Amino acid sequence: MKKISILIIICFINLTLSAQEIRYIQDDTLEYFYSGTDFSKIDTIEYWVFNIDKFQESNKNDSINPVGRINFWRNIAIDDSISLKLYGKLWTPRISYDIYNKKDSLYCRNMSRRMRFFSSAIPPNVGGDYIVLGEYVLINIDGNYARYDTKIDYCRPLLNRVFTEISDVKTLKSLEFQVSKLIKKEENNR
Repeated sequence: MKKISILIIICFINLTLSAQEIRYIQDDTLEYFYSGTDFSKIDTIEYWVFNIDKFQESNKNDSINPVGRINFWRNIAIDDSISLKLYGKLWTPRISYDIYNKKDSLYCRNMSRRMRFFSSAIPPNVGGDYIVLGEYVLINIDGNYARYDTKIDYCRPLLNRVFTEISDVKTLKSLEFQVSKLIKKEENNR
């Protein structure tokens, strides 16, 4: 009887945890990395586009590989008063995530921590975000998140809102479909 009770409790805890919406992971160890991000300041969603690249070939030397990559970028550049002088063009916020199968979540979590630990960037410009969406884990691998002059993160608050509205992702096609209901899809990334 005792074993059955323990088994029922474990099943209940697993169901409760899997039903929770996990987006940007903000446990105590990662709080520092989001210290420069104000999640209440959300950019205009109509200015953003995305695409998904599905990976066909896998690295035969590694048993865990991403199945795709999702890229988000603002299609209307911003004058941040610095980029035009330094780079000759206006600033464009962008962020990319490698997409892994959920079964590889432990590997992804460790990769996220390694990326953050060895990064020379200061928040909010640190990558390695770990996001669970249905059957997939997204790891932020690249981006240009924060405006240079104000240090405001344009990417994460907007995508946190988008990811919060996505549910029941079982295939890359369903991920693409659900994101496309919120953000315009473009075939080619800049």
